[in-house]
Amino acid sequence: MRLRNMLLVFEDLIERGFPLHPDAPNRPEDFLDSEDEDDPYVDSYYDKSVSPGEKKYVLDCEMIETTFGDEVARVTLIDWNENVCIDKLIRPRGRIIDTRYHITGIEESDLLESDYTLQRIQKLILDIFLDANHILIGHALHNDLKVLKLRHPRIIDTQDLYQHIYQLSYVPSLRSLAWKFLHESIQNNGHDSVEDALATLHLVKRFERNIKLRY
Repeated sequence: MRLRNMLLVFEDLIERGFPLHPDAPNRPEDFLDSEDEDDPYVDSYYDKSVSPGEKKYVLDCEMIETTFGDEVARVTLIDWNENVCIDKLIRPRGRIIDTRYHITGIEESDLLESDYTLQRIQKLILDIFLDANHILIGHALHNDLKVLKLRHPRIIDTQDLYQHIYQLSYVPSLRSLAWKFLHESIQNNGHDSVEDALATLHLVKRFERNIKLRY
């Protein structure tokens, strides 16, 4: 299956609660998107020298609870060749309530000492790596993009991909998909965003190779 056939279209993005980029596939010209003016999203932008789908990246984030609600605590971005492009801890905007250490493995002190804010990690992602023409891959990626306050038009989501192809009546976890289709055991001691990003990439590569097993 070609990567472009895995891309979520406008109706998919709406149904799954994605923040909507102005150039989301099949977006109606008259569609009005509500946005918090006090806490706006940033959009990936186009470099005219870049062809669509020229690069592919996988994004995975870890979240914590603060007085702002869920905030991003760790951001990992890997490329198609499994190189780790970004792996940063993020200093939260709100007061930390729970780092969810049993899941994230992140200490409060590590976050407070980080040089990276939300705005700085947004700038790093958009200015150095992610062009609006590129494909962004993730698992339940709408959650990551919401805490990053970032919108992107070309999305592949393994949660949606496997649920749709195998007509599952439930929402599959990354851990269950990795074990069933890759024979990879992940998240045994909490979540690691690099490990999760790699598993997500491997799941997409299965489809690119036209491999389909019975679920």
